[in-house]
Amino acid sequence: MFERRIQNQLHEWAEKNNRKPLILRGARQVGKTTIVEQFGKEFDNFLSLNLEKKEAKDLFESTDDVKMLLPLLFLYDNKPQRPGRTLLFIDEIQSSPQTVALLRYFYEELPELYVIAAGSLLENMLDKHISLPVGRVEYMALHPCSFIEFLQAIGEGRFVDWILEARLPEAFHQQLMLLFNSYALIGGMPETAAIPQAWSLTFYLLTILFALLFVYHYLFLPHPRRDTCTLPPQQASAGRVFKEFLGTFTSFFQKKHIVSALIFILLYRFAEAQLVKITSPFLLDTPATGGLALSTAEVGFIYGTIGVIALTIGGIVGGIAMARRGLKSCLWTMTIAMNLPNIVYLYLSFARPESIGIISGCVAIEQFGYGFGFTSLTYFMMLFSNGKHQTAHYAICTGFMALGLMLPGMISGWIEESIGYRAFFVWIMLCTIPSFWATHLVRKNLTDNHSDNSSR
Repeated sequence: MFERRIQNQLHEWAEKNNRKPLILRGARQVGKTTIVEQFGKEFDNFLSLNLEKKEAKDLFESTDDVKMLLPLLFLYDNKPQRPGRTLLFIDEIQSSPQTVALLRYFYEELPELYVIAAGSLLENMLDKHISLPVGRVEYMALHPCSFIEFLQAIGEGRFVDWILEARLPEAFHQQLMLLFNSYALIGGMPETAAIPQAWSLTFYLLTILFALLFVYHYLFLPHPRRDTCTLPPQQASAGRVFKEFLGTFTSFFQKKHIVSALIFILLYRFAEAQLVKITSPFLLDTPATGGLALSTAEVGFIYGTIGVIALTIGGIVGGIAMARRGLKSCLWTMTIAMNLPNIVYLYLSFARPESIGIISGCVAIEQFGYGFGFTSLTYFMMLFSNGKHQTAHYAICTGFMALGLMLPGMISGWIEESIGYRAFFVWIMLCTIPSFWATHLVRKNLTDNHSDNSSR
């Protein structure tokens, strides 16, 4: 969290003797919730309630006796009430006009309580003929990051004093213009202000990781005896190499059952290819748009930790099953595992649970099924590539596999925006049908001992 100028204004508000409940105004994604949560760490008690959640909204609307309401808020937030200063943060207050009117009673009956309310659509409430408690609340506006705040966020704070004093040398003008262009592109949203720095760090770490993997592979991986050039050095002319490439590529399309194999590779993940593009926006979007309103950190934990663990376990179990029973015996089971768990997102879109445990469990089920089912596609491509030029043919298979993931994914966003999350997840379940059809086509050509489909 980088420093925002409004933090000083919040401290000044908290120190006033005639302090009134504060309504913090600002557009979405400018950092209202983050600012208040950071500010709340300075208090002995900090309560944070989001009125887009039905339970919190119902609690505030259950009574206008704020002295009786306060202990209930501690109970709802599952926090003990300790002696000292208490900050109550009411987020998305525009969802409950009755709670807006309740602010006057906090001012009149609980003046010792620090109250901050935030909302992104407060101006719209005036259109609903809702009266704000004039004279009993005060307002503060949070705008997107200024250029100065942006520089501090990305680690370029060394320029701040020079800019404020208007004495920056001409030599730095071009560098500052590039930074300003980045700021203008991002739009001053605090969550995106640190993105350039975060991406830089990410790619630096990835570069180091891949360099270490290269060293490990070069030093420790075995070198098969047959891993040699098929052309003698004296014959490796450009024309001969191109001819060999063309022959390798052509021979791939001369394999037996090539049509059914390509249909299977392209359509096996037809539903998953669309689903994977929408799951993160669905988890992040607000309830008003049909999402689950999780934070970026929560989504990162669910997918980056729980999802990866479930995916890995699914892949291991799939590999064991394949080794014991063979591809033909496992193929229908793995196709079901690949597609049927997608229904958990249909459940989430209708049930809209608030429990991170339930959401994590649903994602784990889907990821386990994907890991288990994906094993069959990988193994099928290995078997289909057997024979001459098997490495090149496997590479071609992976290219078609990527194409089968890319093309459906290109239209998934447009489909979701057109019909909404719930209808989109119904559409995903319908899109599992081509996967089952492709499995039926390719399974007829497999033998009981899962022999390969090598070239003629």
